[in-house]
Amino acid sequence: MTFKKSIFLAISYFFIFIIWKACEKLMGFHDDKINFYPYVSDLIIIPLILLYATGFKKHRISLGGKITFINGIGFGLMATLFIVALTPMSVWIFDQFINPNFYTSMIQYQVKNHLSTLEIAKQSFNHDNFKQSCIIGNASTGILLSVILAFISSKK
Repeated sequence: MTFKKSIFLAISYFFIFIIWKACEKLMGFHDDKINFYPYVSDLIIIPLILLYATGFKKHRISLGGKITFINGIGFGLMATLFIVALTPMSVWIFDQFINPNFYTSMIQYQVKNHLSTLEIAKQSFNHDNFKQSCIIGNASTGILLSVILAFISSKK
């Protein structure tokens, strides 16, 4: 049962990521308001926290209202593993369908505003770096949330 709940949480986050990126694009944060992109993009942590918290609550309830720290960690880390496994596909969908010009726009913005040289911007803003950044971000956030929520859930 833990396995299914972890997969459900990961698939839910996959769709949240896709919808979030589409909304960023539709609201102009990849174009006209690109200077706000880093701030808006980081706000995805809010639905991620809510998703993990809801997942932990449902997991605790399914176990009769009691959850051990180890059980909570196991659930959270399994969900994080599945989220990380789905990350390359979500980044590919973003690149191919939501905003194929994202990296070009970011490079142009960085260079135009003297935030970076062209060479450094090209090294920083590309599919591989974005994918790696998303994988590392999802893994570290998932691990941190798993520890915090496992601790909180085991105390209830």
